[in-house]
Amino acid sequence: MADTTHADSIRASMAFLRDLKLYEVEKPYHLTLTKDREADSTLTNIVHDVYDNIEVTNIRGCEDAFRLDVHGFQLLCHKSSLNTNDFSFASAREKYSNEIAGLLKSFLGAQEVRLMHCMVRDRSLPPAQEHGQQGSSATRGRPIPGVHIDASPEGGYCSYSTPLAR
Repeated sequence: MADTTHADSIRASMAFLRDLKLYEVEKPYHLTLTKDREADSTLTNIVHDVYDNIEVTNIRGCEDAFRLDVHGFQLLCHKSSLNTNDFSFASAREKYSNEIAGLLKSFLGAQEVRLMHCMVRDRSLPPAQEHGQQGSSATRGRPIPGVHIDASPEGGYCSYSTPLAR
């Protein structure tokens, strides 16, 4: 375990996907369908269990305590040559992907790095408009507070449709 003795911790409630037999035959899904410009309609089979009193530790100041070969992840400090506004252009994704591939090659000592997918979260709405109802068009695609992995259908498709060997 990494030494985070000087880190601040809080207690939080987190929602995890319930382990339902249904999910063995039907994938969990959440659909938001726009009927008109005024309202969205949501269809879902997702059921969450909320767990309380989970310790969450702020690791700021302890970033160097984690190692890839020990903890399964490592934090790298990187100042991108791009700024937030640059990502409104498709060309920025390729430039950023190349930048990150270079960072990983250097860090890992790898000869080749293949990035499978790059997703840029849209932050085009003012923060005041982002706090609408869950699933509304104002919050769709934003980081979510539930426990999750950052994956998308596009990323999954890219992962399985792009051969790793040349």
